[in-house]
Order: sequence, then structure tokens, then C-alpha cells
Amino acid sequence: MLKTLRVVFGSSTLYFLLGFVGQYFSISPEYAAIVWPSTGLAVIAVLMFGNAALLGVALGAFLLHLYISSVNYGSSSIALALCISVSVLVQVKISQHFTRPFYKRAFSDARYALKFIFIAGPVSCLFSAILATLSLYSFGLVEPQFLLISGFNWWLGEVIGVAFFVPWIAIFFPQFSGTHFSNPRQIASAFTLITLLTIFASHMIYEAELTKQQTEFENNAKFSAATLTRRAQGTISALSSIASYVKGSENVTPQEFATFARETLRYENSMQALSLNLVINGDEIETLTKRFSPYYEPFSFVVTQSDSSGNLIPSIPAERHVVVSYLYPMSGNERALGYDVYSQTDRRYALDKARDINSAYPTQALDLVQKELAVLLFFPIFLTDEKGEEYLYAYATAALRVKELAELAITQSQLVSSEFYLVDRKTDGSPYILIRRGDSYSDASKLLEDERNGNIRTIYSTDIPIGGHTWRMIKINNNAFIYPPWNLHLAIAGGVLVSGLVGWLIILIYSHTAQIEHQVLERTKALRKSNESLSQSREKLKIAKAEAEEANRAKSDFLANMSHEIRTPLNGVIGSLTLVLQNASIEKEQRGLLEISRQSALTLLEIINDILDLSKIEAGSFILDKKPVSLLELTQETGDLLRAKALEKNLVLNVPAEPLPFIEVLGDQLRIRQIILNLLGNALKFTHKGEVSLSITSRYDEGKYWVSMRVSDTGIGLSDEQINQLFQRFKQADSSTTRLYGGTGLGLSICKEIAGMMDGDVRVESELGVGSTFIFEAPFDGRELSSHPERSLIGQSVLICVSNSTLAHYLEKVFERWHASNIYIKDQSDDHFLNEGSTLFVVDEEVWESFKEYNNASKLAQEQASKKVVVLCARELRTNNDREQNVVSLLKPVQETALWDSICQLDRTNTVADPVNQRNAERIELTGNVLLVEDNHTNQIVGKGIIGLFGITVDIAENGQEALEKVQANKYHLIFMDCQMPVMDGYEATRRIRQLPKGSVTSSNVPIVALSANAMKGDDEKCIQAGMNGHVPKPISKKRIEEVLEQWLRSGDEEQV
Repeated sequence: MLKTLRVVFGSSTLYFLLGFVGQYFSISPEYAAIVWPSTGLAVIAVLMFGNAALLGVALGAFLLHLYISSVNYGSSSIALALCISVSVLVQVKISQHFTRPFYKRAFSDARYALKFIFIAGPVSCLFSAILATLSLYSFGLVEPQFLLISGFNWWLGEVIGVAFFVPWIAIFFPQFSGTHFSNPRQIASAFTLITLLTIFASHMIYEAELTKQQTEFENNAKFSAATLTRRAQGTISALSSIASYVKGSENVTPQEFATFARETLRYENSMQALSLNLVINGDEIETLTKRFSPYYEPFSFVVTQSDSSGNLIPSIPAERHVVVSYLYPMSGNERALGYDVYSQTDRRYALDKARDINSAYPTQALDLVQKELAVLLFFPIFLTDEKGEEYLYAYATAALRVKELAELAITQSQLVSSEFYLVDRKTDGSPYILIRRGDSYSDASKLLEDERNGNIRTIYSTDIPIGGHTWRMIKINNNAFIYPPWNLHLAIAGGVLVSGLVGWLIILIYSHTAQIEHQVLERTKALRKSNESLSQSREKLKIAKAEAEEANRAKSDFLANMSHEIRTPLNGVIGSLTLVLQNASIEKEQRGLLEISRQSALTLLEIINDILDLSKIEAGSFILDKKPVSLLELTQETGDLLRAKALEKNLVLNVPAEPLPFIEVLGDQLRIRQIILNLLGNALKFTHKGEVSLSITSRYDEGKYWVSMRVSDTGIGLSDEQINQLFQRFKQADSSTTRLYGGTGLGLSICKEIAGMMDGDVRVESELGVGSTFIFEAPFDGRELSSHPERSLIGQSVLICVSNSTLAHYLEKVFERWHASNIYIKDQSDDHFLNEGSTLFVVDEEVWESFKEYNNASKLAQEQASKKVVVLCARELRTNNDREQNVVSLLKPVQETALWDSICQLDRTNTVADPVNQRNAERIELTGNVLLVEDNHTNQIVGKGIIGLFGITVDIAENGQEALEKVQANKYHLIFMDCQMPVMDGYEATRRIRQLPKGSVTSSNVPIVALSANAMKGDDEKCIQAGMNGHVPKPISKKRIEEVLEQWLRSGDEEQV
């Protein structure tokens, strides 16, 4: 029994106290609080202690709402308190019924936590919010228009209370909630810190909102003061204008004054009337009466004053009278006409003050003759007499309706909860309220006292100048906020809700952590046993890793050795075949078989190179150079290399198919050429008729030149399925492709890998049976090159007559770049093309031969007299005969530079000319002695034979030691050095040669070029580091040997360094 009483007392007391705190978060009406922690207490208390807690909650709710009704509405409402208590019981019982089976699990399982929050919060609180709001409505405490929002605020406050308060109970009373934490103090500290941060943030938001609203209140009050001052100043300005009017006129009539005053009153509704009050003495009363009586007929103009009862009587002569002599409007103001305002003490005080300070001065609030509360504002008018002395002539007077004067200042800026007071002082100095809008103060002295003592929290006061007098404007607000601080309430609600949800999260995390710690303890023994097994596994992994690294090294060594061993015999095969093919006496059939053998050896070399490239990529040792790339040289090399292959299949090779862009980029020209050669080689391989073209374009974007190289063909094309596996290693379009065309399927895969290393890509666009376009695109650093201004054909007319439309388009674009005046494209079947008016003709060899057959020699010579002809040859350069004048031949594919050189050759001579043949005939003369250091007998024969083709004397050394002896005995101008040899390898021999003393027979700076069968990464760098000048990989080619000889053994160069 005692325990039950403690539960009832404790739950009722806590509910009341928490509700007392929660009411400070109330939003009108006061019952709807944005945070209501009592609901959270009620929910968890009933779950933990059952019906005893339910009774305590009901009692606490009844007492709390009985107190709230008495405080807010001045009387206690037992019926209202009972209704709200019932709504609380309904909400708590619904929550208890649905959450009791699992509520303890809600503190350790996120799923049950969400379920608990949803049922105990939004669902059950909905019932209490509806019942409580309807109760408030039935008792007339909530207006119909606020019914919905009041219900929402009630519901939201209770939901936040549940979310926020329940975690506190779970943390501080784990024995009741069924929760167990390994470190409850840490959890309590974390939750307390979050709550304190929420309180601090709420306080900061409170201060910010209060400052904002008080600033708005102050600005509003300043606006009221400015409006009132402006209107008062407008009245004074009106009186000043009357004074100026009187001073500038003579004998102003009442009708003239009325006209002037009417215009003045149109712009200011606070002035009831305007008058001009003349200053006279007692002897002038009769004169004044006679003067103005005719103007006011049928009214009687009489100078009057008030008796002790307030009735008007004729004025008693005195030393000074101030008489209302001019008045507008008359209607409603007839009693004021002729009135002596100086006869009243309060008016006399204001008149004397205005005279003394020579400025406008108001009376205190008074009842005018017109029976309306107002203020008279007197403005003195001084004139100058004949002696030059000033005298007081009259007072321009305005009757101000104070209510209308202040109305605009009040209505334009009055806030709902603020009050407005205008305080004046009587002639004895005592304050009184002139105008007020509010009920807080009726005594001006009390108002001014509270202002001085700072008893009013929200107040703004200032003086309003009225001529030489001031009024005190005071604006106050009954609350700290001038309107409901919704932002503050919502911020607090959001902060408390987030704090509560974070509290739930902390509980779940720590509860889950406790469970994990328990599981960790249980599994520790098993882990200890596993550690021993892991240690053994770790040792095995180390051994396996070492074995894998050793295998990878063995693979690299194997590839290097295989490269050397395979390239050495290939060097012998290719070199021997090259030498044999130099023999002009070989029969045609035998030459064909030998050429097939040489091409087969080159194909085998290509396969080896692909496998080595793939190995380099896999090993991450594939490094790209970054040097200037010549697009012109790139297209020339690829065109020269693939010309024979295209002729073999009777295909048109357009390299390039578009004029090259004027740019120089930084990249690896060797690898770019490898990609282009592979793409062009594939295009030629899979094309049976038509053409293969290479187009190079560029665009500048974000500091990079994006170079796009498109290889297009009219070959067999690809299906979508074939495209999907096209770039996979060791795969071709289908299995029949390998049987029909050969190849390893590595080329495109390697191209894509290399393009990726350049931050680019290789992609394909294809249509089965129509053809394919392979596109290689990559970004490069670079620069724009200037065009060739000297290449100009201005004034010349060009006619193009070729069989291939792509070539015709290319030539047309080139001549447009050279600014040819007119460009014509003719059909190749026209045998009269030379009769056209053009001066330059570019024609196919077949067209030219057909034209020669059609025209006889004399006619041909006549038509050629002023013509220039470039003949494009597919297979070999032609030799001009005697009939051909101004004719030059050029090999396809056509390069822009070669075409210009041909045209320039035509311009330089009018004789039979062939610039290409002429350049070939002008072979560079080579002189000097060469030492070939090679241990392989076959390679000695091949190397000596190829070098000997150029008329160079060659000595042989078997190894590096023998080479050292020969260079000290004989003078050599160039050394070809094998790298791997017995006795002494090429690297050591090179280092020894570089150390030869000055004055040796062979200079220590003699050029040394490596001849190495090694093709793995780093071989060329190793040669350079040893002191060699270059690197030629085996198998060696005649062309590469020729380039080296021309570099180092030009005639006239005694010694190259």
C-alpha cells in the first residue's frame, strides 16, 4: 500500500512540475504548448508502474489544468480540468496497451524503438489532442478559426515530450526500463551535454528573436515619432506662410484671407480652423469693430470675451487684446469670430511665450469655443513702423485637433500589442496625457515615473517639437515580444525533438555496444585459437607472395631472354632476305617467294612486339615519352609504310584525308604511330575493295588539345555483338576471322590500353557489310603553329581530275588553304581537261596517260606551253618523256608538303622535272670507318652486308675486349655495339671507350649505337646510361641503318659527338 501511495504521489507531483515548466512554451491559447514533457513521463510511468502511476498521472493532470485555468482566465474550471484529465488517461491507456509487450526491447533494438516512438507518440497523442482541443472549444477558449492549429500544437507538443523524456527514464532508471549499460555515467553525460547544448541554442535563438522584435518595435516607434513631427512641422509651416502673406500684403480683407486659408487647409486635416488674431489696445476696440463689421454681414462682428460661466460677453477694454479678426472656415466657428483670446489665462501664457521667443507655441489641451478638445498654436507676426521699429501686429493661429494630428502616426505604425501615449505639461508644469491608445496607464505621472525607473521592459520615448514647446511621445509593449515568436517556438521544438531522438540513438548505440562486448567476451577464446591458425596462414601467405614475386621476375627474365633469343635469328633471317633481295638478277618467281619469307618474318616480329607490349602493360612498366609530335611526319611515315600493302590489294589509301591542323602536341610519337599503324593495318586487312582513309582533327578545351584520329574503311564491317568483344585480349570478331585473316587479337587491345594511358580512348563505329570507323582520341599539351604564308596560290586557277572522291575533297581543301582563286573538279573521263582556263592541273596518272594518247605530240606541246601539271602516281614515280613540259609526278598518298614542293619545282623550271626522283638521285654521300661489335656469326654477316650496301668499310669485333683493342689500333667514326656478348659485354666496353685518353686513335667521343635484341622496358635507357648515343633494336632494317649512317657519317663531318 505504501509503495502504491509513493507511486501515485511521485507520478502526480512530477507530472504537475513538468507541466508547470511546459506551460512556458505555450502558444495562444495558453493550453497548447510546443513542448509538453509531462506526456513522456505519463507514458513511461504507466508502463513501469501500472495503474498506480495511471492514477497519479490523472491527479497531476487535473491539478495542473485547474491551476492553468485559474492563472490565465482568473477563475478555476473544474469541469475543464476533468475533461483534459480524461483526454490524458485515454492517450496513456492506448499507449500502454500497444507498447507493453515490447517496450523494454525498444531500448536495445532500433526496429522496436521506432515502433515504440510511433505508437506512444504520433498515434496515441492524436487522441488526447483531439479530445483536449474539443474541450477547450466547448468552453469557449478556442475560436473556431484556431481549432485546427490549436489541435496540431497540442499534438506536436505531446509527441516531442514523449520523444524527449522517455530516454531520460531509460538512462537514469535502468532497473525499471530493463536496460543495462556497461558505462551508464558516460551515457548520462552525453545526453546531459546534448540537452545543455539544446538549452544554450534555444537561449541564443531567444535572444536573437527578442533583439529582432525589439529592433522592429523601436523602428516602428521612430516611424510614429517622425510622422507626428512631420505633421506638427507642417502646421507651423502653414502659419509661417500666413505670416509671410500678411507681411507682403496691405489691408488684407477677410475674403482674401479665406481664399488663402482654404488652400492651406486642403492639405492638412488636423487643422480645424485658421485665424489671424490682431493685437490692439482697449481704445481700438470700437475702430476694429467698425472696420470689420461690413465684411461679415449679416453676422455681427463684436469683440467678446468669456465670463466666469463661460458665456460670451462684450470685451472690457484693457491694455492688450488679441482679437480673432480673420477666420476660416466660418461655418461652425461663428462663436470664435471677434473673440479676445488674450482674455483667458491659459491662452495668454501661450501668446506671451510665442511673442517672447518669436516662434510658434501651443496652448495646453482645451475645449475651444467650438466645444472640441484641441490645441491652439500661435505664431507671432511682427511688422515695422515708420520709425523702423518692430511691433507685434498679430498672431497667425491654428486650431489643431489633437486626435487627427496623432491619428496618422498611430494607425500607420501601431502594432497589435503595443500602446501609444502623448504626454504634455500644463502651465504649472504638471504632466497630463494628451492622447493615448492603451489601457495600461491613465496617470501621466505614473507613466513618466515608470519610464524613468526602467519598469517598462519594451518602451520607446522621445520628444516631439511643437514650435517652442515639446510633447513627450511614449510607445510601450506589454510583452517582451511584439508578436508571437513562432520561429522561437519552432526552433525550441525542433531542438528538443532532435535532442530526444539523439538520446534514443545514444541508448541504442550503447545498448548495442554492450551486447557486442558480451559477444566479444564469449568469442575471445575462439579468437585466441584462431590467432594461432592465422599466424600460420600469415607465414604461408608470405611464402606464397615471395613465390609469386619470384615467378613474376622469372616471367620478366624469360620474356627478356626469349626476346633476345628470338630476335637474334630473326635478325639473321630478315637481314639475309634483305640482302638477297638487293640482287637484281633474281627471277621474278624467286623474288616473290623471298618477299613472302621476309613479310612472314616481319609478321612474326610484330607478334613478338605485341606480346612484349602486353607484358609491359601488365607489369606497369610501360612508360610514355612526352616529346613534340609532328603530325606531318606521322602521316608521312604511316603512308610510306602502308603504301605497298594498299597497292597489293588494289585499295586507295588516303593518308591524310583532311588537311592537317596547324598544331604541335607533346606525346609519345612512337606509340601514337603504333596505334595508327595498327588501326590502318586492320582496315587494309579487312577491306577488299574501296578505300581506307585517315582524318586528323583537333579541338582546344580546358587547356588541352584534343586530337582525334579517325580511320575509316569500306570493308566487311562489324555487328554489335562483334563490337562488344572487339577490344578483349586474344579475341577477334569471330573464330573464322583468325583462320581467314590471321593475327593474335592483341593489336586492338594494346591500342586501347595505350590510349587509356594517354587519358584517351579507342572506339569504333561500324555497320555490317558497309565499313567501319575506328576513332582514337586523346588530350595533349601543345601549342598552335603558324600557317605557311608563303604557300599562296592567289591568282591561280586549279583543276583537279582524280578518280577518288575523298582524294579530290582533300586536294580541294588544301588548295582552299593556299587561297587558290578558282578550284574546279572534273570527271576523269574528260580527255579535254587541259583545254580549260586553269593554270595548274592535278591529275591521276591514268588520266594523264589517257590524255597523252588522245592528243598528238604537237597539240600536246602547244596546250602545255602555259600549263603546270602534277601527276599523282600510285605505284612508282614516272619518267617524263620529251613531249611533257611543265610536268612533275608525285607518289600517293598525297602529303601537303610534298604537293607544295612539286608545285614550287614547276615554278622554278620549265624543263622536264621530277622533284621526287631528283631528290632520290641526290643521295647523301657517306664516308668513314665503322666497327661492328657482334658475337653472333649470322648477325656479323647480315650487319656487315647491310652496312656495306652504302659503300662503308666495316670491321668486325667478336666481343667488347676485342673492340677495345681495335679502337686503340684503328680510327673509327662509328661503332655498332651489341649489348650481350661473352668476355666483355657492350655496356662495359662502351664505358671503357669513353674513358680512352685524349689523343687516342679513335676518339673517346666516337658515336656508339647499340644493336640489341633486348626489347623490354629500360633497355634503351640502360644503353644511354652506359654512354651510348642511340639504340637500334634487332632485327635491324636497312632503313634504320641508313638513318643512323646519315646522322653520323655525312660527308664533310670529320667527327661526330
